[in-house]
Amino acid sequence: HESLASYSVSAAMAAGQGAVPAGATVAELIRDSLLARPGDARLVVRDGMPIGAVTLTAAASVPEAERTDMPVFEIMTPLGKLPRFDARDSLARAAASLSGDRDRPALVTAPDGTLGVLTMSDVERWIDRWESLDG
Repeated sequence: HESLASYSVSAAMAAGQGAVPAGATVAELIRDSLLARPGDARLVVRDGMPIGAVTLTAAASVPEAERTDMPVFEIMTPLGKLPRFDARDSLARAAASLSGDRDRPALVTAPDGTLGVLTMSDVERWIDRWESLDG
């Protein structure tokens, strides 16, 4: 998508995603984060340190009866397996990297050092908005 080259990764990121504790249950993740804030992925932290990311798709895949007992860390993607981007990187580069696995979260570092998470769903949502407004 040629329009993506002139925009940065930060354009497609949902603001205010927040992070979830590794020990939170999947039910808490869904109720307190995924349904409460924009974006399809969350950073997972333990003792204030990032250890991975969890997606809406991963949460949805857990049977409802198991959500109140299963901790988020059991369904997250570990930090070492996440593709990484700088918030100033080209959105085209991120889209090319993520397109092979729609539900794979990527770790994004902002200029101030804060971390966020991006999924192909976020990129696709941005493309839809761009096409509606600018295309």
